[in-house]
Amino acid sequence: MNALVRRASRVSEPTSLSAGELKLDLLSRKVERAGQTIELQAREFALLAYLLRNAGRVVTKTMLLSHIWDYSFDPQTNVVDVLVCRVRYKVDKKFDRKLIRTVRGMGSVLDTAWQTVEIPAAPGLREPANGTQAFSLCGHRAFSPVWLSARKPPG
Repeated sequence: MNALVRRASRVSEPTSLSAGELKLDLLSRKVERAGQTIELQAREFALLAYLLRNAGRVVTKTMLLSHIWDYSFDPQTNVVDVLVCRVRYKVDKKFDRKLIRTVRGMGSVLDTAWQTVEIPAAPGLREPANGTQAFSLCGHRAFSPVWLSARKPPG
């Protein structure tokens, strides 16, 4: 059916997708970022292709479930979160500029214009005595809530 629709509209589908330094070849199933090859499994490739087709737009968990797994929405599953985390790790781990980000409460977005912004500390906030405490979540560093404490040191 899809082939008949394509023939009738005479619009050919693209053979490659790209956004910034990220390139995805749909025929050879190769993914490159800044000249470095990224190995992806079949579902990871499908997720990245879907994100590239919707670059700059927020893609919800429901959209990913229906497009990649052909599932209806199941609020108990974390399969989408796990897959997004794995793709994010593979695509962004070696680079300072992160392309895939989560929009809290909405979904994920592949955003080539998004960059990390350093926010200076407000007066009254202090760092812990042992330096900045950070933790890693899916390959991303985030400051610990301890650093944001506004309490003054004892004494």
